[in-house]
Amino acid sequence: MTLDDLPFDVDSPATRNGAKGRKLCRRHEWEWTDWMEGDSRVLTSIEWCAICHHHRDPAASRRGRANRSRGNRAELDVARSIPGARKMGPLGLPWDVEVGAYARLQVKKLVSRPSPAEIARLIAAIPATGDRLRGFVWVEAAGQGRRGQRLVWFIAGEFAAWHGSSLPVAHTFAGIQGLLSMTLAEWIAEFVGNVA
Repeated sequence: MTLDDLPFDVDSPATRNGAKGRKLCRRHEWEWTDWMEGDSRVLTSIEWCAICHHHRDPAASRRGRANRSRGNRAELDVARSIPGARKMGPLGLPWDVEVGAYARLQVKKLVSRPSPAEIARLIAAIPATGDRLRGFVWVEAAGQGRRGQRLVWFIAGEFAAWHGSSLPVAHTFAGIQGLLSMTLAEWIAEFVGNVA
């Protein structure tokens, strides 16, 4: 039997084997191309990835850039408000702001406050080296012309190890997940100045 004897010209439906196809690119390489939608016979220019042929959605792209820009501004604002702090966000580290040899903070600008479990997960993503305090700063995405509240969270045990076990009652955060919360301004006034 040779290859010529095999029935390759028979049309048969694709076999469902669970294959998902090629994954989208990690980073698309956008290019413009002419596109004809179905049987419309009208050519339109669209932007798509030269590698995976994913169509670019301009609204989603704009939304992604706006959110990234908003987050970068929040990180910079927090870093500028803390004495001795540096913005580390663009380096791809699990923390966005570093306060000398004292603390590493993850900063998020969100419309609503994250759950205590999410806050604990974000703090746990920062490596526990023991030489720095790990924390999370939530910057409220308030309406236009309004500055939202800025709260900072720490793991209560780590914070007590740094500052002693006698913490003010006003700073305890309902004991959920062992977290401690206060406003960013309170933390800077009471604790950052004493350590720096």
